[in-house]
Amino acid sequence: MQWAPSSVRQVFWRAERGRLPILLFVLLLIGGVGWFTQNLLRQLIRLRQYQAVTLLVQQDLLSQDNPQAMYQRLVDNVVAQTEAVGAYVIARELEGPFLTIQAMADADDDPLSARAVPVRYPVQGICPTIVAGEVFRTGLQQGPLNPEL
Repeated sequence: MQWAPSSVRQVFWRAERGRLPILLFVLLLIGGVGWFTQNLLRQLIRLRQYQAVTLLVQQDLLSQDNPQAMYQRLVDNVVAQTEAVGAYVIARELEGPFLTIQAMADADDDPLSARAVPVRYPVQGICPTIVAGEVFRTGLQQGPLNPEL
């Protein structure tokens, strides 16, 4: 017995028509899992970068003699070893309502990053929706604030 090509196609598609949606679903599921895994891996790699910088900075900070050098080394490492476009360390002055930028760095070779620190800013000048502003204003530990207020 010999099968005609059109008969073979009819028999094949009649048998496989019910399985085709299942096959498409499985392919979509595999693609979705691949996409999710790829995004998760990207996030884990980024967190790993920050963890590596943290360990490096901890070792480095222990060997620094003055706090200014320690702060500058910290922000330089954060910018150099992670995806951060900039970093800075701000401290409140012991006397008076001022914040001082102790160190700053950015990913670009911008003259702004080379300017002399410390720079003083009034605590009241910080936007009230920024957590740091609330911390400096009240002196209490704070959680995230609602930026829509």
